[in-house]
Amino acid sequence: MIFLEQPCGVTAEALSNCLLLHIPKSAIFGALGRNRDVTRKLLATLALQTHHLMQDVESYSLLNGRQRIIGYLLDHLAAEERGAETRSLDLAFSKCIIASRLNLTQEHFSRILHELSELGLVTVNGRRLTIPSLERLRAHQFK
Repeated sequence: MIFLEQPCGVTAEALSNCLLLHIPKSAIFGALGRNRDVTRKLLATLALQTHHLMQDVESYSLLNGRQRIIGYLLDHLAAEERGAETRSLDLAFSKCIIASRLNLTQEHFSRILHELSELGLVTVNGRRLTIPSLERLRAHQFK
């Protein structure tokens, strides 16, 4: 919003503990004017964020809830278990927040997790999800 030269019309809420840093607009514009590397890095960051937003809109428009949830699970599997066919994932956020991130209601999100559980694709134990077969889960993503 800083580049639009208008009052900020958005708000944000942290999902976990964080450190908030306020950088005055004059300091940002000064750094951009003095340093091309800062400008390039800022543009790259903005481009990446725009790309992610475009992917989100595409996902909301073209994929159903099950496809979005399976995609989320596949993207967020525990890194320490790479190479294993069975993987576990500890949800970093509440199901309500994840559902919102996927543009689903909490009820719809829970219903789909229950369906995936009944199909034997996911085992749910609180915030810990176990995927017994990545291959089977991937196969169901676009059914």
